[in-house]
Amino acid sequence: MDFETAPLDKFNRISAPVALIVILILLLLPLFIFETMLDISIKDTWWFFLLPIPLMAAAFLIAYGFAPAGYEITETELIIRRKAFGKKRYLLTSFTGIEEAGTDFKPLLQRRSGSSGFFGYYGTFRNSKWGKYEAYCTNARESVVLLGKRPVVISPKSPEFFSDIVEAKIKQLARTG
Repeated sequence: MDFETAPLDKFNRISAPVALIVILILLLLPLFIFETMLDISIKDTWWFFLLPIPLMAAAFLIAYGFAPAGYEITETELIIRRKAFGKKRYLLTSFTGIEEAGTDFKPLLQRRSGSSGFFGYYGTFRNSKWGKYEAYCTNARESVVLLGKRPVVISPKSPEFFSDIVEAKIKQLARTG
């Protein structure tokens, strides 16, 4: 059964465009400083100021590629589809339950590696309640946490329906062993 990700929250919707504008300003600022304030001609070295652009483009593409694109529940697995870098698979037997993440998920404060709002919240995070956990979210307010040895936080478009399906699968797998 396939599930869409929740729509990007406000922070995610504005972070990429704002970052792009800031980067462009920082790239163009030296051109302005050299030409006007320092009166140094850059006509023969203008290309030097363009070198960071491919690096920034690569960073944007990598961040976009790891962003969650959707979720899938099979008989035994939770599959997280990413935009470009394949799928991440978890056995449902590794989870003991599912609950609303609520205010315990604070991606801007808890990130260890990954993204805290650049096309989503994904990577490794840590807090006092769940310990070390992974997240693949697009909307912090619509997130649920799959509890277990290594919790996983995700944000499906219909969190209640998703939670009901996963809870039933986890209980079914626990009964059948």
